[in-house]
Amino acid sequence: MCSLLYKTELEVLKRIGDTVQRTRASYSDIAVIRNHENLLDGSLYLYFADQTYKIPYNTVSSKLIHKFITLIRNKYISFNFNAKKVPEYSGDISDTQHGEVSYYFKNLLPQLLQEDTGMHLGAVQGEVPMGERETRLLRKLLYKASDKRLLESIHLTNGKEIVIMNRGRLWGYRWQTQYGKEIFYLPLEKIEGFECRNLESEDTVMSCTFTMTGSKHTFLFLVGNPDLSFYKNFP
Repeated sequence: MCSLLYKTELEVLKRIGDTVQRTRASYSDIAVIRNHENLLDGSLYLYFADQTYKIPYNTVSSKLIHKFITLIRNKYISFNFNAKKVPEYSGDISDTQHGEVSYYFKNLLPQLLQEDTGMHLGAVQGEVPMGERETRLLRKLLYKASDKRLLESIHLTNGKEIVIMNRGRLWGYRWQTQYGKEIFYLPLEKIEGFECRNLESEDTVMSCTFTMTGSKHTFLFLVGNPDLSFYKNFP
């Protein structure tokens, strides 16, 4: 699958057997952009109200993909949408009280902040070993044995989008090496709902879900993480 860009539309080409299916859509119909990279494997997802397109690529071409994403982002938000003023992050990203942010993400953060004017940090959830938070003895032992971890995520905004970078999964375990990186671009005008609730299986973790036009996307925060107040700025 590949995509072609035009002034007001993009065209997605999908091979089905010996034929090529062509689908045209307006940039303004894109509800979410999601870019996943893991070593040499990359996947770009474009979410529409009625379907999702997955465009696989080799991460050797990641610079071209990022330019492609930038072109779409410059066109998929309404011209008359007024940017929302949101207070800048006042915490310390090095504070490990609510988890630890990897050097990898700390090094990537300046790149995200420089992507466009007005982008700033809003919230941080560091990586947390769940065995250290669990109070029930049996589960504490199980979590320490499996090294179950709540994985890190960084949340930014430019007043028009929420941009979230995480590891491409919510949880990590001893047998998993974390090479993945995933970035979500959520335009504010396409957010239909946002809800946080305690996980039934993990009483120290909150599940926060965005209901977008045609899709839902969930991220996790540690209960008591003050950075959750960032999302009080959005409907």
